[in-house]
Order: sequence, then structure tokens, then C-alpha cells
Amino acid sequence: MKKIITMILSIAMLSLPMAAYSKAEGGDEKRVKVGIVTGTSSSDKDSYEAAKKMSDLYQLRNKDKNSNDEIKHFVLPANSNGAKKVVDKIVADENMNAVVFSGNDKNMLSCINDIKSKRDDLLLMGADLSMTAEEMSKNLDLSYIPAEESSGKDTVMLAKEMGAEAFVVYYSEKDLKDNKNLSKKIEDMKKECANQGVEFTEVKVADINSKEDEYKVKKYISEDIEKQIYKYGKNINVYGTNSTMDDVIIKRAIKSRLIIAETSDGCIENDLRDLYRTIIKSAERGNFRGNVSLLAGKNSKYNMDRRVGGLLMPNDTFAMYSAVDTAIAALEQDVNENKLCMASFIEKSISEKDGISGAFRNAKPGMKNVKIVSVDQVIY
Repeated sequence: MKKIITMILSIAMLSLPMAAYSKAEGGDEKRVKVGIVTGTSSSDKDSYEAAKKMSDLYQLRNKDKNSNDEIKHFVLPANSNGAKKVVDKIVADENMNAVVFSGNDKNMLSCINDIKSKRDDLLLMGADLSMTAEEMSKNLDLSYIPAEESSGKDTVMLAKEMGAEAFVVYYSEKDLKDNKNLSKKIEDMKKECANQGVEFTEVKVADINSKEDEYKVKKYISEDIEKQIYKYGKNINVYGTNSTMDDVIIKRAIKSRLIIAETSDGCIENDLRDLYRTIIKSAERGNFRGNVSLLAGKNSKYNMDRRVGGLLMPNDTFAMYSAVDTAIAALEQDVNENKLCMASFIEKSISEKDGISGAFRNAKPGMKNVKIVSVDQVIY
């Protein structure tokens, strides 16, 4: 069964420094330098942004003297000559201990092999790469493949944990066509609701193709939610299949103290940050655990304790954090290849480094150095 983290608020937790889970100043661990190689922000947006968050986070940890480790982000240009320059910089850096590769850049595999041939002392990690599991297993020490998305079963179980007695899904035909996995997810929600004794309702809404459509859909959902409250009471979980639906659902949920176990993209952090007008400095946006605590404090003011949940971060971002955290921990502890790939070591590493947790399983039977990863859910 998937773990669920409940954010328990206290003055102590909310006052934790951003790097509370990092090395303490003056610790005797060795200094580790990790390079992260991604494509550009336009070609590899998710990988690029995850790498930037990690790099910014460690710069702040260095500044606050909570860690002496260093993260360096390298961006592969579109041309092969530019990729060669990136390889040369990494190879020439005698302080470099590990490299994490992420994204779908066409030069990534040749970049990996080029670095391997010139620096066999480096620990090489993969995170959300556009390669086969076999390619990752052959060319890298350890790689992480993000699970596609949370399952409908997990969403219902989280809603039930928060007290849901009914589960309402708003969807459009356009969303079902655009996301091939969405129909199955909704069907899984329906099945798990039956297993959990939770009433299930599907509501089809119009497709959104214009600003006028957005207004009409929001108005329709807002009015329909009122009908669902009249029918089931306020212990209902509301789920929508796109960001326009999320916007009205979150506002109505907070107004009426309804339940949201997940938004359309799985993570509610950005929605809450915008709604509560909470400014988080760019360097601190990678501190997911601390940001959840901060937003949970805001959530409490609206009497929404244990009524909002979801994934702690996107699974592709979690793959990046897992790769960096385990690389640093492995080099600090000088672990062997077998221990590096053990789920217990991986879980402990990311818990100690960033205070986060998730599930790890082999991508294929017997393939220990390629893991499918999914971050744990959180209740605010």
C-alpha cells in the first residue's frame, strides 16, 4: 500500500531552515560535486526546471552553510559541437564526482558514452531519460524512470483517508482524447470507490476551446457542485480533468470545505500558492517539504486541515531528486554497486537529504539498476 504523509503543523516545523535535512555545518562528510546534464528549457522543460531547482537549492544551502556539496547544471545545446564542449567541461573538472543525465536530447547517449570513456571514476545516474530500460541499465550506474501518473485507486484511497463519502469527477471528451490514460484512471476511481464504500458520480462538461468556453465551464461546475453538496453533504471529493476545472474546484472547495485529493496534474502546490498569494523565492522552490509546510499553515487559516492532498511533487521531478540525493549519499558513504541499487538505501538517502519519500521498484525483473519511481502522496 502506498504511503501517505500527513503534514503535522507546529512552530518547530514551520521554522525549520530550508536545508534541515542536509548536512550540518562542520560535518565530516566528504564534499561532493554533482553535474546535471539536460537539454534546453524549450526542448526539455521538465528536466531543465527540475535541474534548476536542485542547483538553486544547493546554492542556498551553501550560502546558509547547511551543505558543502555542489550542484552544477549543464545545458546541452542543439548542435553536436555544443554537446562536445559540455563533455569537455565535465571531464576537465577534477572535483566532479557524479553526473545525472535527464531529458530527451538527441545527443544524450553519445554524451554519456563520451564521458564514460574519459572519466571512469564518475558515478553516472539517469533521471527521466528518453531511452529504453536496457540502454539505461547498460550505460549508467543507476537510473530512475518516473511513473506516468498517480493511479485512480491511490486518489480515491487518499480521499477516503481525508473523510470522503462521495467522489465527483468532472471531465470533458477533449480531455479524454488528449490523455490516453485518463479514461482508465477514471474507471479505476470508480472501481476503488465501490471497494471503499464511497459514492461515485461522473459529470460530463463541455470542451474548452475559447475564453468564453472557460467561463461557461467554470459557471456550470460551480453550480453543479452546489447540487452535489445538496445530494451528498460536504464530505465529497471533487476532481477535474484540466486546469480550468481545477481553478473553480479549488475555490469552491475552500469556500465550502470540500475535499481535494488531487488536481488534474497531481500536484496542488502551485494552485495553493497562487490562491493564498504566497510568494516563494525562486531559490526556495526546490524545497518541496518546507513549501508544503508553509502552504499547510495557510491552509489551516481557511479551516481546510486534512481536506487537501495530492502528490508532493511531479514524478519526473522526483526522479531528479532521487538521482541527485542517492548519488551524494553513495559517494559520502562509499557504497558498492549492490547497495547503491537497494530500495532501502535509496529511500533513506532521499529522506535524509530532502525529507521526502516515495516508492521504488525494478523497471524489469532482474534489472536492479533501473527503478520506476513514484512520489508519496501528502495531506495538507
